[in-house]
Amino acid sequence: MKIREGQKLLVYTFASIFIGILFGGYFPEWGKSLAFIGDLFIRALMMMVIPVVITSIVCGISALGDVRYLGGLGIKTLTYFIVTTGMAAMVGLSLVLLLAPGDGLMLEAHSVISLEKLNRPLTQIIKDIILSLVPQNLFYAMSHNEVLPLIVFALFFGSTASMAGSIAQPVLQLMKGLQGIIMSMIHTMMKVSPIGIGCLLAGRLGNAGGFDKFLPELWHLSSYIFTVILGLSVHGFIVLPILFKLATRKSLFKFLKNMMPALSAAFSTSSSNAALPVTMQCCLFKNKLSKKVCNFVLPLGATINLNGTALYESVSAVFIAQVYGVHLDAAQLIVIFLTATLSSIGAAGIPEAGLVTMVIVLKAVQLPPEGISLIVAVDWILDRCRTMTNVWADAIAAAILEKTLKDDTQEA
Repeated sequence: MKIREGQKLLVYTFASIFIGILFGGYFPEWGKSLAFIGDLFIRALMMMVIPVVITSIVCGISALGDVRYLGGLGIKTLTYFIVTTGMAAMVGLSLVLLLAPGDGLMLEAHSVISLEKLNRPLTQIIKDIILSLVPQNLFYAMSHNEVLPLIVFALFFGSTASMAGSIAQPVLQLMKGLQGIIMSMIHTMMKVSPIGIGCLLAGRLGNAGGFDKFLPELWHLSSYIFTVILGLSVHGFIVLPILFKLATRKSLFKFLKNMMPALSAAFSTSSSNAALPVTMQCCLFKNKLSKKVCNFVLPLGATINLNGTALYESVSAVFIAQVYGVHLDAAQLIVIFLTATLSSIGAAGIPEAGLVTMVIVLKAVQLPPEGISLIVAVDWILDRCRTMTNVWADAIAAAILEKTLKDDTQEA
């Protein structure tokens, strides 16, 4: 019965995406009037993010038992995240240099974002990212959905509780009970998710002016859009599946099918954090991955394992340089690769965060931050595509790390 229910939900979701795009494209004013329903859906998902992150990480660490096991899992997880994010950035760099979508292209800058907060010294931006790891006020971080500092707190809290002995058991049992209730709430919310997803897309396309206004922008930037989407496809459907198959020997098609609700949530919300509750549900209950691994890897991955963002920033930085007629030497390309990889790790899993962190990449090679305005008109659709890649990469990571840790346990 659950399988049939899941299949129906998948069909309804795809149908809602199709209807939402058509409705917002042909009837933009009506699409805008439906946007509030989509906003309500995002609010409902974001409402669950903080409880999911805190309970999942605390329960995950306590389930690991020996805190030394956490160290092994943490090192392997971070290493895997950095390697695959770097691979994504390399795929993006290779394609943008090969296809050169910005060569000879003259575009008018449409600055629809505030560049004031982007025009800060590079060192200050890096300091801000480091300072953001530790919350000055825990409740302020919760109220503003600042997930990264909450992950740091949950890691500290969970590891301390796991070493506290019997005195911490009532608190840990409460956390486990809360996590079970939260996952049940998410399951209920997913039953109405197709409505929210359809209204989100209708509203976003309506706000963009419908097909009449948005399609010309797509056409002007078609070579850039093609390069980004091709890069995301190569990384998501070739690079990551090869790693998945080599490590797990599982059926990729079945794994992908079970992740479709999470990927559709990622596409509609353009936020890894907003999609996190659905990603957790798909990995735990559909793909039957280890609760210990999912509770640790997925919340952390939604915040720092942004493969799609690293690829997008690599392509965009070189594209902007090509449009400005700036020749990038080998050293500058290496800098773009490194900064795209590292800055994506510092990007929050929220809509269009890549635009903010991209300034680090641009400033690292002396490109003007104002170049972002060349691509901002189509960023909202590319944001959805790269968020899908981010979520897909998190799910692949959980499956691979679960298999790796099982092999280590058997060897021990």
